[in-house]
Amino acid sequence: MGKVDLIFTNPPFGSVVKRTEKEEGYLEQFELRHYLNKSTTGTDTDDSEQSETDSKRGAKAVKQRASIKTEILFLERVHSYLKLGTGRAAIVLPDGILTNSSLQGVRDWILEHFQILAVISLPQFAFSHYDAGVKASLVFLRRLKENETVADDTPIFMALAENIGYDATGRKTFTVTSESIEAGKSKVEIYRSDLFDYRVYSDWNSSNPKKPNWSERKREIIPDTGIVAQWRAFQKDLKRFFV
Repeated sequence: MGKVDLIFTNPPFGSVVKRTEKEEGYLEQFELRHYLNKSTTGTDTDDSEQSETDSKRGAKAVKQRASIKTEILFLERVHSYLKLGTGRAAIVLPDGILTNSSLQGVRDWILEHFQILAVISLPQFAFSHYDAGVKASLVFLRRLKENETVADDTPIFMALAENIGYDATGRKTFTVTSESIEAGKSKVEIYRSDLFDYRVYSDWNSSNPKKPNWSERKREIIPDTGIVAQWRAFQKDLKRFFV
């Protein structure tokens, strides 16, 4: 624990960890359970009943939660693995965690334990091709040192990605331009999206005389392109982004 420099993860959305499926005390190991209200747990009690019940039960009410969503537990597990002060994470989170009023407690926990470096909003269809329609964002975080706090006016890089290289059906939407071509032999093309650009090297394949075609040999991401380039500019000149 606390030894990892970087974590890149896409936790499962919508699933829950049920008390009945785990050993005794499993959910109690997570500090985040203290920050949750009933809306994050899948219970049916309405707000007024939950408030009255919690006030009567006190701390015991926290321990009686039947389940907690996996994406919430992932946040705490990621935090536990990162190095203090320097460990960073890039995590895909459903927008509900970032915007729903019922999850304010989770956001409070995030702000107490992480510095939010950047938030990149993905289009609604980002995962539709894989039968997941949840609106999500890429969130970049740094684990805080012990007793470290982040000033309220600390800049956070915010971006909106519209062309992510494919649409809801999985069809490619990269903007393709030719960098070089040698007829009947090889070509190099640039594929551009809002997130980043990459270079594709292809060779002319004539092994099948009836159906010759281009065969991709390799591809490479082009550094500091797309939103990554904007992030670099943001780091160099914050005033350019915050007027």
